[in-house]
Amino acid sequence: MGGLLGVVVRYKRSLFYGGLAWFGFVLAGGLYLSTIDARTGLHVFGSNVWVTNQTSALRVSLRDLRLSMSRPLAEVEVRFVDHAGVSSPPVVLSEGVSGFVQGNVLAPSRPGRWTIHFRADDEGTPLTARLPVDVVSRNDTSAFEQLTRHKGRRPGDTGPIDLDIEPLDGAVPSGLTGALLVRASRGPEPVAADVALSLSEGRSRLPIPRTISVPSTGFATLPVHAVHPIFQFRLSTGESSADRRVRPSPTQFSVQPNSAVSEDGTTHLTVSSLHKTGDVFVDVWRGDHWRSTTRGTLTDGLAKIPVKLPALRTPHDVLWVQVYRHAYMPGEARDGRYLLVTRDSRAAAVQWLVAELAPRVSSADQLLARQVAATDTQENDHVRALLGRFARPEHSPPLLADSGETVIQTVSDLKATWLSRFVMALIISGILMFIIVGMLLYSNQREVEQGWALAGGADDGAPGTRRRLALQASYLFLILAVFVLGMIQLVLSIHW
Repeated sequence: MGGLLGVVVRYKRSLFYGGLAWFGFVLAGGLYLSTIDARTGLHVFGSNVWVTNQTSALRVSLRDLRLSMSRPLAEVEVRFVDHAGVSSPPVVLSEGVSGFVQGNVLAPSRPGRWTIHFRADDEGTPLTARLPVDVVSRNDTSAFEQLTRHKGRRPGDTGPIDLDIEPLDGAVPSGLTGALLVRASRGPEPVAADVALSLSEGRSRLPIPRTISVPSTGFATLPVHAVHPIFQFRLSTGESSADRRVRPSPTQFSVQPNSAVSEDGTTHLTVSSLHKTGDVFVDVWRGDHWRSTTRGTLTDGLAKIPVKLPALRTPHDVLWVQVYRHAYMPGEARDGRYLLVTRDSRAAAVQWLVAELAPRVSSADQLLARQVAATDTQENDHVRALLGRFARPEHSPPLLADSGETVIQTVSDLKATWLSRFVMALIISGILMFIIVGMLLYSNQREVEQGWALAGGADDGAPGTRRRLALQASYLFLILAVFVLGMIQLVLSIHW
């Protein structure tokens, strides 16, 4: 029997099992797509501010959603993609510290809306995350938004000389070495004075002198090692006196740069800690912009950490450097210092700082600024007293995306990958099906014609038979093509 009906009758068993196998393949592929899942996600910390051609810090951890715990992560690939799908060269974050990988990523040179793509590997399973960010051409936030006004003379102060004592760096670390700033002035002018110090509450491991000599600059520094939650001072000289309370902060760290002014783009930090060993984070901020992050290691409660500072867009700037142990920043367990960074000379940077501070601070701090500008050198580092007038920021690395969000993106990407493979398999299997059916039609037709010839049949009807076969095959292939395309459209339209 010739034609399509002959093929169906002759190969009905093979066609039945072939169709059954193809249907099983489609069913198995659909079931696999519907069961794709992921149990780990990426926790992404990073700056909320991205500025063209400037670095921002990123820190990524791998979270197991079943056990609610972090897992080891070797590296993370990061790249920027714009709205047109154009991708920047990938950057690999591989500096590991305390269960994270971190690094400093350069923002694109073109402002606008970008998407940061993250890719990592979890024991062979690709993990992905996408994070939309706005890249701006200029960052207006700076440390000058963190200034506090000096309180000056207070009720209870007596005499013609104004006396004050306060933390030199904005805070005195509890249990570690810090410094206090003693100030003396008469109206708008600094005075030299021997100031008597009486401590009615508090204790320092470093002895506090009964008298401190304030030079003609109007200020002097006093090192302390606080071992009590409160210092209650009484300052006096001649007929003048003042009572002041200083409360040490539980920073758990004390950070000392080699200088309060950086002229070469690098600062060397000496970090003391109540913790004896372990990793620490060193972050650099400009205003609300988390510029960079570095890892340090404590040995016997001490760490020497070189930190490369971000490149400046302006000749001078003020940056905040902070040191801490835990990424989630519990309480105030951190210490930090402001740094004056310059591409010019130290003297030019100090003059710039004084000019910027003048319209923003109290008359007492303007007096301090003038005296610092007149007396600061690399050796005495007086600019440290001026930088201590900035309020200490409460910068915590922002959580940009948690593992609950990114695991959804990972599952979506895994399903998209396998869906494209499934569709490609459907197309290939459809083509194979056309080829096999065509071969069966052709083989059956040849055998039928040979049988006619052996039986003495005429050849006049062969061309017409072949035309009918070609027409039937065309109908069949059209139906099969519509069926395969319909299956592909069905697979693509299902929300797996």
